[in-house]
Amino acid sequence: MKTSGMWRDSLLRHAICLVLLACLSSPASAVVVATRGERYEGGSVPAACRAATKPRRLYAGIVFGGGGWTSEDNDGFGTLGLSLGGYPRPRIRVDGIVTFEGIAFLPDSGLGQAFQDAGVAEIGLDITARYDPPKDDALLRIYPLAGVGVGTMFWDYSKPVTVIEDGAPRAVGYDGIFYFTFFGGGGATLQLTRKLAVGGNLTGGVRFYDRSMGSGLQNDLLEPTGFVKVLLEVNWRVH
Repeated sequence: MKTSGMWRDSLLRHAICLVLLACLSSPASAVVVATRGERYEGGSVPAACRAATKPRRLYAGIVFGGGGWTSEDNDGFGTLGLSLGGYPRPRIRVDGIVTFEGIAFLPDSGLGQAFQDAGVAEIGLDITARYDPPKDDALLRIYPLAGVGVGTMFWDYSKPVTVIEDGAPRAVGYDGIFYFTFFGGGGATLQLTRKLAVGGNLTGGVRFYDRSMGSGLQNDLLEPTGFVKVLLEVNWRVH
């Protein structure tokens, strides 16, 4: 059962987190490019300022994969996402990845019995940063990676939960919860052509959940937990 309050709170939290995450990657500093004949007041432009800079690279792609949790009641999860990223610094690449995940729990576990079909769905946003190796002409590039993420999980209860709202009982069959994550790891990219690259990465991190559900129920189901994720990626250079 969807409630307008739950959606409003979820959207507000996502908007705040998106602003905070966007602040993690400051825009590239402006570079003044001057031609050989231009002059500053009182003298010629230094040679370093006359050198043309390389255009910023921009990539779009898809990611897919999955992983598992450190909790005993999980049965793994699958991930599918869309990414967009570029280079605010010559060797620093920042990506934003919208992810869609399906999470399965063991049917005989506490969470598996609480959720209908022992599963939940979620939508999230990850912001990742990676450091490219110094060799630009390397066919295989191995890099370290770190990131943060936010998202919301959604599910149907196996049995409706009764809550008291404005002094009257109300049955809740549908619910959700906000979460955020920190993670790190490494990966490798294989440059197939000038515009096409494929690769993958392995990351591990920790997920933290909100103290209450979207319905207003106290969160006594989901505790902070570790996770491991493997993602494959296909990227196209669009600029």
